Amino acid sequence: MTASPANTPADRPPRRGRASAWCAGNRHFLAAALILAVSTGGWYVAIDTLGITLLKEPVPWPERPRRVEVDPKTFQNTSLPTRFADRYVRAEDGDLFLNADNTPITDGEPDGEITLPDDVLQPLKIGMALDKARVRDRRSNWYLSRVYIDTTKKRTERYRVWRLNVYYYTGVRDQVPHVGEVCLVAAGATITGSSTTTFTVPACSRSPWDKPVVFRRTRWKALDRATQRWHEYVQYYVFSMNDEPVNDRTTVRFKLMWPWVKHSYYAKIEFSPRSPVTDIAEADAAAEQFVRAFLPAVIDALPTRRTIDRLDKAD
Repeated sequence: MTASPANTPADRPPRRGRASAWCAGNRHFLAAALILAVSTGGWYVAIDTLGITLLKEPVPWPERPRRVEVDPKTFQNTSLPTRFADRYVRAEDGDLFLNADNTPITDGEPDGEITLPDDVLQPLKIGMALDKARVRDRRSNWYLSRVYIDTTKKRTERYRVWRLNVYYYTGVRDQVPHVGEVCLVAAGATITGSSTTTFTVPACSRSPWDKPVVFRRTRWKALDRATQRWHEYVQYYVFSMNDEPVNDRTTVRFKLMWPWVKHSYYAKIEFSPRSPVTDIAEADAAAEQFVRAFLPAVIDALPTRRTIDRLDKAD
């Protein structure tokens, strides 16, 4: 029997199988996916060609001229000298705290070695999970918080006692939130001025630190609860941003976000006298003496520009 024209395959309505139905319903999806793939490929080609990096890699602690050591539990730098220029020495047990009869309070630990508690380290973002994973590779964040005594001055003299803080951050994109103008206010102080001052440092410091360094100078006042009198104090700080002196945190933020910077670190170097300030010129002069003593050793504890360049080329 001959099939009628109506029953020929050519005249039957097309059968929509699963494969053909999927292709027809997703043709726009496939086109979009193709465009995205091409665009993504072009983006990564551009990134590779221009040397753009989307992640920041940590910079290891220096091995020379002095090997940097960090306590793996507290993340304190333990290798910075406890004595600078045979004049400034770390406050030892009984140096700072006295009983009511003026006898030293002793507990067997140096008064000048300050271990920050976890509730302070957490907002500082030091000693967290990422640091715990990196500390054995010598690539974690670390800090130093110490009190030094100028042994050329008597106990009652101004500018005898100094607080030195160094905070090292590496392999992070950070908003650099912890500066005196913010933290002092959070602690209840009143900022009375923010400006800059320039200190000269010894020629033994490496370039570019062997030239005059501009520090940020923050003045603030606080109420002495014992006397109910207001006293003014001063704090100085500068950043090392990949071995470059920077005194403005906005500039550090910008450089951390710069797409051509792959291996990065920044360190905040901060210090202040514990005594109140009545003459800022006198305070600056005393501060410059302390800077000239400690800064070369602190700079040696930070990676060099040459180290960063070598790491970038190796990748």
